[in-house]
Amino acid sequence: MSSKSKSYEYTLLSPEQGEEGSIKHRNKSRWLSRALRGALYLVIGSSLLLNVFQLMLWLPHKRADVLGDQSVTAYAQLSWNTPGKFEHNGIYDNENSTVTEEAWDSLRYDLGSIALADEYVNSVGLPKAQRFPWDYSKGLYFLNGYHGIHCLKILRLTLKELFEGKNTTTFHQGHSNHCLEALLQDTLCFADDTPRYTAEMHPGRPGDGQQRVCRDWKKLEAFAQTHTSCWRDINPNESIDTLLRYRYCPPGSPYLERIHKIFGDFETGPNANKDN
Repeated sequence: MSSKSKSYEYTLLSPEQGEEGSIKHRNKSRWLSRALRGALYLVIGSSLLLNVFQLMLWLPHKRADVLGDQSVTAYAQLSWNTPGKFEHNGIYDNENSTVTEEAWDSLRYDLGSIALADEYVNSVGLPKAQRFPWDYSKGLYFLNGYHGIHCLKILRLTLKELFEGKNTTTFHQGHSNHCLEALLQDTLCFADDTPRYTAEMHPGRPGDGQQRVCRDWKKLEAFAQTHTSCWRDINPNESIDTLLRYRYCPPGSPYLERIHKIFGDFETGPNANKDN
């Protein structure tokens, strides 16, 4: 070998040196093993947490698929959370005509007329409306659900009058056409995709008795009463001073004193009209 070449010397390790190296090697292996286990636990734990998080996101959507959309409406804060069912011959089409008439009479569409403060209207993006006569910082609005009740009552009365053979109806055809269009628009807008089952016994009554999920009408009613415009549809088929229909504020209303200064005492019961 050339003298310029590097020489390498190999010597045997002493027993003490060999044991020390072996211990260092084992300690290093143990540390690597613990590190790998720790990394594995971290990966598994992260995966489990991610799965739990995804499950939490999925469950509300799955619940919504079955029970209805749980989102809250912008105005009365309504949700699809009230149990209901499809009915045939319920109280609004009962074999007992007295039950039916009382049920329809109890539906008050005049509650749908409300007064909303301009500040609130701006915050929810509603268009500005005509002024509430007792407070010009508020506008007049009509809740769509109550407009539907109004239209259904008009159409029902018109059908009754036609079936009874009357030559003229209380409401003219144009009003009925308007209501039919409004109800159709609501149906198309809502696009209810609930599959109504068909029964062999009554194939013409799809969904009879089937459970469904609704919004809470009582909560809508409470919202309407909170924002009442004091409106009542007295003398509905007559052209009268509009202000006469905005006299019917509930007890405790801040507008009653002014109203009574203008109109004095007047009937507020079910027989109220422009003349009493």
